[in-house]
Amino acid sequence: MKSVKTDWEKYALKEAYYSVTTNYKYRNENLSDEVKDDFFIEAKQYAEKLTAVIRTHLVKDFAPKRILDFGCGVGRTSILFTELAEEVVGTDVSENMLREAEKNKHRRGADNLNLIQTGSDLSNIQGRFDFVHSLYVFQHIPLSEGRKLLTQLLDKLEDNGVIAFHILYANELSLLKRISYWLRLHIPCIKNVLNLIRRKPWDAPMMQLNSYPVNDIAEDLKQAGCLHFYSRYTNHAGYKGLFIFAQKTRLDEENVTDLGEIP
Repeated sequence: MKSVKTDWEKYALKEAYYSVTTNYKYRNENLSDEVKDDFFIEAKQYAEKLTAVIRTHLVKDFAPKRILDFGCGVGRTSILFTELAEEVVGTDVSENMLREAEKNKHRRGADNLNLIQTGSDLSNIQGRFDFVHSLYVFQHIPLSEGRKLLTQLLDKLEDNGVIAFHILYANELSLLKRISYWLRLHIPCIKNVLNLIRRKPWDAPMMQLNSYPVNDIAEDLKQAGCLHFYSRYTNHAGYKGLFIFAQKTRLDEENVTDLGEIP
């Protein structure tokens, strides 16, 4: 996670809001109080749609008391979640992101939001949660580390709790673009030279876009007791993904239908 942390500290210092949405409206030169208000209004619409999906497909009376927002960035969704729950914990690998999130927390009166810096170990997050959320985070984390983090997040779920998270699983990039991505990711000097060609700073970070095998993620969910799940397909600029919603179900409850052998 060290390289991930280093990159996101740089993003947070240079383009904290734009790095969350990649919408040019949220570039530093465009930021104003009004633009920041729009940033959170959009998040409110997202939170409403998110809870509607959960209530439709998993938990009809979904009303979480404790929420964990993994990879909270500047606090965009964490702050909106404070309207849903008694307590929200937002975590991020970047100290600079959390510093901006703290400012937003106070500006918007989100007193029931606690912000915690985390890395590859989530042991400093206390207790369990009714809802665990992570939006567009795992794609920026290498697969081996990301799956370990997902396992830890699943361990943080209360019985009958819900997790909602997004992963990438494939892309439609040309062979040339795939080779270029691999070279920039694994050979630093190539990334540095391309930065200069693109008129970026020599040490400008590279945003990783990692894919996760869907079958492995399904097995992780099963091992954690998340037997009920629902997913939605996403495609952003040729990067295919899944938004997965899963409920951790008590194994001693008779609420799983046995379909028997399917001929």
